Amino acid sequence: MQPVKTVNVQLTPIEDRNPVKIYLLRPRGTLYWGGAGLDGPYVQPQLAAFRKAGMAYCFAGLTNSATADIPEALKPAGTILDAIRSGMSIRYRDDGEWTITSGMAAEAPQFNLIGYSYGSLLAAQTAWSYARAGHVIDHLVLVGSPIDKDFLTDLQQHKSIRKVVIVDLTRFGDPIYAGMPWTDLVACAPLLARQMVAGRGDGHFYYAHVVGDSQQRWAALAQRLASEGIAMSVKPLLLRCVDLVAALLALDGIIYAAAILLTPFQRADMYTGAPVVYLATALLVAALLLLLGLAMLLIAWVRRHTYRRRLTASYIGGATVFALGLALGHGWIAFRLS
Repeated sequence: MQPVKTVNVQLTPIEDRNPVKIYLLRPRGTLYWGGAGLDGPYVQPQLAAFRKAGMAYCFAGLTNSATADIPEALKPAGTILDAIRSGMSIRYRDDGEWTITSGMAAEAPQFNLIGYSYGSLLAAQTAWSYARAGHVIDHLVLVGSPIDKDFLTDLQQHKSIRKVVIVDLTRFGDPIYAGMPWTDLVACAPLLARQMVAGRGDGHFYYAHVVGDSQQRWAALAQRLASEGIAMSVKPLLLRCVDLVAALLALDGIIYAAAILLTPFQRADMYTGAPVVYLATALLVAALLLLLGLAMLLIAWVRRHTYRRRLTASYIGGATVFALGLALGHGWIAFRLS
């Protein structure tokens, strides 16, 4: 689903002065760019690990790779070109336009950009472009990033980028780190080449090479990012909350009916005794729950959540059980006093 925000603007052509409805992209969701080539065998498993950790609306970034639209036989050359670009140009700030063309979801609660190695530079440039355009980036995550120090500082200081998370892999033997000078990057090129050719998941390729414990590595990275506050899915959260409200409403009605059925009372108690206390308490609790549930349903319908009908059915079900409990209690009172 493409994220769209509807606004009314005043356009004034000579022959027509009525307001015209237009549609603006509203960036939402979590995008993950892999390393050079953007198509390594680790990309989809890493995305799966992100989703399993609770980061819903997570998609692969597919923009700005030299491997795009070239024959399969030439893909390795495109990957090498991506690596060269990362060291020569993309690691520095670019004030041009970096636009996301796919992989967003209007219902996502946050806008997060995650990148690994070359992909971290694409994430950084995209964040800078969207932030300068006035959009809020909730999290920018740079994993094993050779980003320039000045560009990194600009990102960290921009008011529209709420949090920059740096995940250096130096503890695994990676010579690359965020903010490193170009001379250090050039000097470590032979070591990077050896790590890449070895294919053992060492150093800079800790997450890129598929090895025996890769699943654990991807899961650990996902948990680390989830702990940084990257959004869990709003749908399950709303489902849990509305279901809880519905259950409490039903329980409120059941408790009221049970209290009326089990409490002896006289006609004089109708206005001062236990029945009126039970009724007042039940109605007060029900009113609060109904308002809370209604507010959550409003959010679901305004944001057009896929589960909005399921939420509505749960809410109505809880309210119905409460009403039945209320009716049962009043019926018992009428029977006792008849």
